[in-house]
Amino acid sequence: MVPEIQNQHRLLKRQLRNFPEISALNADHWMTFLNVVNETYQQVDRERRLLENAIEVTAQELSGVNRQLQLFIENAPTGIAMLDHQLRYLYASRRWLEDRKLEHIDIIGKSHHELTSNISEDKKKLHQQCLLGESFSCDEDRIIFADGSYGWIRWDGGRSSLG
Repeated sequence: MVPEIQNQHRLLKRQLRNFPEISALNADHWMTFLNVVNETYQQVDRERRLLENAIEVTAQELSGVNRQLQLFIENAPTGIAMLDHQLRYLYASRRWLEDRKLEHIDIIGKSHHELTSNISEDKKKLHQQCLLGESFSCDEDRIIFADGSYGWIRWDGGRSSLG
C-alpha cells in the first residue's frame, strides 16, 4: 500500500520540492502527510459524487414536473400560454393556438411580439410594465389576427403571468 500511495502523489511530491520545510520531512512524516492528502481527496470525491447524484435526481424530478406542466397546459380547455422574461413562448395550450390561428406553427421559443406583429406600442409598453412586476388585467380585449379577423380575450398579466 505504501508504494501505491507514493506513486499516486509523485507529482505532488515534485511540486512540493519548492517548499524546503516540506521537502525536509522524513519518511514517516511524509507518509502521514500523504495519508492526510489521500483522505481529504477521497472525502472531497465522495462529496462530489453525492452532489452529482443529487443534481441528477433533481434534474429528473424537474423534468417530470415540467412534462406534467406541459401536458396540463397543452390539454387545458381554455387558452393558456406561458412566456419567459423575454416574452418567448415556453408552453401554449392547443386552444391558445387555435384561437390565434397558430395551430400549424411551432411557437415554442419564439417571441410573442414576433408572432403578433400587429400588436400596439401601448400593449408592448404594458407587457414591459408587467415584466417589471406590475399587475394588469382586462376582461375584454380585442385582438386582431394575422388574417385580419379579430377576437376577444380576457387576460391577466403581472409578476408570474402575461396576457
